[in-house]
Amino acid sequence: MEELLGVKTIEPGARTVQVRSELAGLEWVRGAVATPLGAVRVEAGEKRIVVAIPAGMQAAVVLPAGEWTQNGAAVKMEKVEAGMRVRTILQQAGQFEFVRRSR
Repeated sequence: MEELLGVKTIEPGARTVQVRSELAGLEWVRGAVATPLGAVRVEAGEKRIVVAIPAGMQAAVVLPAGEWTQNGAAVKMEKVEAGMRVRTILQQAGQFEFVRRSR
């Protein structure tokens, strides 16, 4: 589940995780990964990704290339890597919805 949802601990104590969902040919994935601070929930498809993180944790969300919004606001492209992905940091608990803009 951790691999499919793309949830990986990047700081000891599970205070920071990376979310980099890979659909692996599926239309969508949905699930949760347990951490010492609570479950990290992910629902991901080609055009919509929802990430919920518990209190005391932050997440680095890596999105496929393209134009995205986060809870309705444009996501600023922070870094383009070989895989053409956008990364955004969530520093508070809550649910965050990322939607790919139509081209």
